[in-house]
Amino acid sequence: MGMRLLTLAPMAAATLLVLAGCATASSTSDAATPATSTSTAASTSAAAPISPRISVPAAPVATDPRVDGYPVGQAVPFDGGFTVTVDAVDLDAAAEVAALVPGVASANGRLVLVTLSVSVTEGVEASSLPVVAGSFVVDLVGPQRETLPGVSGCDGTSELREPAVAVPAPGQPVTWQECLDASPADAVGTSKVKVTYQPTITSGEASYWSLG
Repeated sequence: MGMRLLTLAPMAAATLLVLAGCATASSTSDAATPATSTSTAASTSAAAPISPRISVPAAPVATDPRVDGYPVGQAVPFDGGFTVTVDAVDLDAAAEVAALVPGVASANGRLVLVTLSVSVTEGVEASSLPVVAGSFVVDLVGPQRETLPGVSGCDGTSELREPAVAVPAPGQPVTWQECLDASPADAVGTSKVKVTYQPTITSGEASYWSLG
């Protein structure tokens, strides 16, 4: 029995050495893992592309449509409970005006026909408004709202300014046309139509519609 114990002792020692070696290798491997991971992360970070700078567009310049001009076809409110709309503008209307009023000719070189309408706002007593075609002055002005000296009313076209109904009822716009006699240089696409509501000599309100 004594001899068998002596024989097994070296084997047990060897087994302990093997196990100890495995534990040491495992511990060494585990300790090396973070270092490898850190090295990889640093390499990835160094290789990351630089983000391009983003260009922010400049903010648009604010405009005032009362000054710069509303688009043709847009209704514009006026004081007193009604709106005015420049429905259409024909900058070369010689044939159209001649069909409406035969014999009309331009003294300045170009006939301009403006079609406009007035509507009463709901809830406003239409009978209290002096909304008639004669209360509106229609003109053609320059790009900076300057008066164009060559523009005048067309002779013999007063019937175009007489709508069938003088005072509109709510929801029923009154429409009529104004003929302007302008030079070819004045009636350009950058001009504006100016409409002034002038019920009395001392009072008036104007708005503009852009043609360009």
